[in-house]
Amino acid sequence: QLRLNLVQATDWLLYAALDPRVGLSLPLAGSLPWYLFGAHCHGDFEQRLQPKANYTELYTLAALEAGRVSVQLLHEDDPVAFHARTRHAAHGQGMRIEAALDATGAAHGTFVTVVSDWNRHEWDARSRAIAAAAIRAFDAAAPPRRRTR
Repeated sequence: QLRLNLVQATDWLLYAALDPRVGLSLPLAGSLPWYLFGAHCHGDFEQRLQPKANYTELYTLAALEAGRVSVQLLHEDDPVAFHARTRHAAHGQGMRIEAALDATGAAHGTFVTVVSDWNRHEWDARSRAIAAAAIRAFDAAAPPRRRTR
């Protein structure tokens, strides 16, 4: 399995959604579903490319198979992209995605959104701690990896 530690990760979200080898993805300020945007906000260029799947579907795919984990990290007051202020419906987004995963009737992974009270578009101490804890938990739960030559 692969781990992806991601920053500004719209393209990488698509990769994590489409490649089941990605066991852990950690997008930081990577995207929000369109329903959390105001009518005045159009997102970045790459968000307007209208992929064949919407963001909620991409988040679901990133956690579709058992053992896969996607931890979306948002900053409360990110001045550049995808701040959480006034968008705390993002917390409920994880529950929607978990419900969609449960509806498949199959074993599945986990998707969660975490908001850090930070006001810069960069990793902060709390986001680093959250990412480190997610990596440790993922590595502890993963089967031993075989070494190949």
